[in-house]
Amino acid sequence: SQTFIFDWGIVMKRSFLTFLMTAGMLWPGAILTAPAAKACPVRMPATLLTLYSRSDAIYVADYVGSEKGKVTEDDKHYVSSELFRRYKVERVLKGVPAKSYVHYDTELTYKPEKAEPDNEAEPEPIVSEDDTAEADVEEEGVPLKPGDRVLLFLQADKKSGRVMPADYVDGVKRLDRDALSAYEARIRDLSDIYAREGDHAEDIVDWLIKCIDDPATRWEGAFELN
Repeated sequence: SQTFIFDWGIVMKRSFLTFLMTAGMLWPGAILTAPAAKACPVRMPATLLTLYSRSDAIYVADYVGSEKGKVTEDDKHYVSSELFRRYKVERVLKGVPAKSYVHYDTELTYKPEKAEPDNEAEPEPIVSEDDTAEADVEEEGVPLKPGDRVLLFLQADKKSGRVMPADYVDGVKRLDRDALSAYEARIRDLSDIYAREGDHAEDIVDWLIKCIDDPATRWEGAFELN
């Protein structure tokens, strides 16, 4: 009876994957038949599986805050300054233990453009506080606040030797308690999978389906399978 249950599980899994593959094949076909249009390249998001593979270290951490450093460049259009983002490490999910992490970043402050003396100066647009907030959100996402709990996916930069986020956008994930618990469980599952010898393909497929079963990580699995 044990063998029968195991085989039936494989049949169900293959049926489920066939459905996903069929859906994935039909959708690109619909795109190809649409009229061609020129557009800016869309940045592909980094999934949990991709981030895990890229990362030398994965930490659960609290965001402490940021502080400015010295000016590194003073151009006629902007000023570039060092920016230090500090985190307190709570748990280590991959890599060497650490108590804290400092992300060395750069902040650009643009200078207002001066009107040409021979030309009539155009009135400067009025920017409200709400407009500025929307621009910040559009460019960098919702800013972190001190005390926010995050997942840090970090890798060593070969050029600078510094430890940097494995992805500029997705390398720092702010998650609530339930979502963080789900992500931690899936990360530990991946560590167990890659600790075993041999081919990991079937185990990864099972792992992706497990991601889909949880609403917190559903996108991670569905995007990869598609």
